[in-house]
Amino acid sequence: MHTTWFGLGTMPRQSRSRSNLSEEEKTKRRREQKKINIRRARAKIDEAALEERRKKDRERYKKKKEQGQIKNIKDCTPREQRKIRRIWREKAKKKREKEKEKTKALNFIEENTPPSSPSFSRVNVGRAVTTRNRRRIVAENSYQKKESKIAKYRMRHIKEKT
Repeated sequence: MHTTWFGLGTMPRQSRSRSNLSEEEKTKRRREQKKINIRRARAKIDEAALEERRKKDRERYKKKKEQGQIKNIKDCTPREQRKIRRIWREKAKKKREKEKEKTKALNFIEENTPPSSPSFSRVNVGRAVTTRNRRRIVAENSYQKKESKIAKYRMRHIKEKT
């Protein structure tokens, strides 16, 4: 029976680490994860489907709780409680550090960004600027098209190998 703890999901497996997995297993796991992510993204688009999925998730959670597969922290032994709370503290600390770094980065960007210059219409600036911009955009687009073709053939080559 697979037991989960309140707020933690399943406890991490200690018997097999990721480094011991073969390349096939790693790619298989990545593909499965990608499918799951795509499915979730599609489900988020449709609000009614999202609400339905949440309802099913709640029912599944209640069923697992009744079966005893999910334990509350109060149902754990004191030693397990300490372990769970230690994990909670570590996760909360990481989250706070991330938030702090994020705000620091935003503040740094705000402080070091020069004020925006007044915008000029292309009519006032003249045709030279518009043609220069157009040339630059066309060059960028052609470069991106070449890159996408190269990437397409690269992916095709990789698929042929496997």
